[in-house]
Amino acid sequence: MKILGGYTNNLGRNDEINLYDAFGNLVDRLTFGDQTFQGSIRTLNKSGNIPFAKLGQNDVYGAVLSALNDGYGSFASSGGDIGNPGFFIPEPTSLALLAAAAVLVLRGKR
Repeated sequence: MKILGGYTNNLGRNDEINLYDAFGNLVDRLTFGDQTFQGSIRTLNKSGNIPFAKLGQNDVYGAVLSALNDGYGSFASSGGDIGNPGFFIPEPTSLALLAAAAVLVLRGKR
């Protein structure tokens, strides 16, 4: 994925990730921060995952921490950190819903 801009700082504990399409339109946003949003997850030594049903909702309370052998394929590093390999294949029910939604979107573009 191409990253644009000259921003060289890492993401902070309370931050936001914005995704834009090729035309510069904001298409998705992920806001996070356990300091600002009390009760949301803190990703210290663990990664966070967005459940399939929460994708695109920018729900700071919808993320879950990675756990060994979870549905995201998370595992422990040699240093003890727990995270996923960066990809996720949804369970069959969610995958079927995604396929149905894609069909509806494609029909609407005709």
